[in-house]
Amino acid sequence: MTTTSKHAALLFLALLLATAGCATHKPMSADELDSAVVEGFSQSGSVTAPDRWWKAFGNTELELLIEEALSDNLDLQQAWARLRQAQALYRITDSNRFPQVDAGASASRTRNSEGQQKTSDSLSLSASASYEVDLWGKISAASRADWLSYSATRKDIEATALELTSTIAQTWLSIVEQELTLALLNEQLQVNGEYLRLVELRFAQGEASAVEVFQQRLQQASTQGRIPASEANLKVLHNRLAVLLGKTPGSVETSETESLPEVPELPDTGIPADVLGKRPDVRAAELSLLSADQDLAVTKGDLYPTLSLSASAGGNSTDFSEGIENWFGNLTTNLLAPIFDHGSRKANVERNEAVVEEKLLSWKQLLLTAVQDVEDALANEDGQRRTLAEIRNQIELAEKTLERARRSYVNGLSTYLDVLTSLQSLQGLQLEEISARKQLLVYRIDLYLALGGDWTSELSSSVALGGEPQ
Repeated sequence: MTTTSKHAALLFLALLLATAGCATHKPMSADELDSAVVEGFSQSGSVTAPDRWWKAFGNTELELLIEEALSDNLDLQQAWARLRQAQALYRITDSNRFPQVDAGASASRTRNSEGQQKTSDSLSLSASASYEVDLWGKISAASRADWLSYSATRKDIEATALELTSTIAQTWLSIVEQELTLALLNEQLQVNGEYLRLVELRFAQGEASAVEVFQQRLQQASTQGRIPASEANLKVLHNRLAVLLGKTPGSVETSETESLPEVPELPDTGIPADVLGKRPDVRAAELSLLSADQDLAVTKGDLYPTLSLSASAGGNSTDFSEGIENWFGNLTTNLLAPIFDHGSRKANVERNEAVVEEKLLSWKQLLLTAVQDVEDALANEDGQRRTLAEIRNQIELAEKTLERARRSYVNGLSTYLDVLTSLQSLQGLQLEEISARKQLLVYRIDLYLALGGDWTSELSSSVALGGEPQ
């Protein structure tokens, strides 16, 4: 070995010894993350809701619409495409853990000057391989980072699917609400016509004024005027439903429903730790945090030397018909260590540390928000139940008031204004009840959504990577 070679070997050994004892980064694990926020929720039922929560409403049409949306919704299909991108990125990064091998071949034939028939052939074959030794684990960390990012993207799909089920259900409920509203408006129009005939008859008998006739005609026209807007809303809702199903607006119709579904019994809300485990958005945030932590390990590894190996071999021949005559080969070892970079590598580490801190805080915020979602849904449902009970009580009182006002008017003991006021109050409350019943169902959907579900993990796709890389 020459003096120069000895010096190079000693330098190489010194750099390895100097850095071998340096710990680059201790990776974060999911077990270290404390997801405990509260011990229990303020309310809980005794029944277990079905994993696919929409089945609790027992409506076949709603179930078919949601299943169709989970298959054909374009936003969801875009999410699957993003997952394929994440899969490809992981495979690219993971390939760096293995040697890269290339092969080449070339052949040529040359003819001598004119008049001579001599030719010469040349054939050469070569192969080369390169490999970076993962001294500090940064290559493995980069691979794990992209695997975790892929896994987070998968959870994002599940969160999108969960939100989609809620959107479909709420749109369908709004369609039913508008259908019931239209039916009620037509019934009220008939009732208003009956009262108009009553007033006109009394006017003909000289027992009512023209003002009373015009007041009732105005009430009838007011009811009639609400119908076009309700019909337009119904068409808009059907258009929205069609787009959610990945279809052209106007191509989807639903069957007429006579009533809104009954609100199922309050489900067992369980303990927050279990609920958080069923929330795909929470899991996505956790995986994104762990991925960022692996990216931090990569940047810390960049502070240390990199060792790469390369080898090449080949041969050539001067005759196609003969085998390779002359073989050659070499093996090269390269050690590259950062010396002076104006602090760019250190700054990159600091940036990634800040990214990890941000994602950790975002994850903690999401935990609180997830618990808040459940508590808000419980509070809203409880309040809406009491509101609906009050509306129904008011409807009962309004019906009694209208009946007495009508008898008093017919007997000539009061003016028509009492009848008109009672009629307007009753019809307004009837419309309000439909909206209140629908809103109660929406709050129940909010609760189901806040509780998450295991069914999202069963969403099928051809994109699968298996377990986490070692």
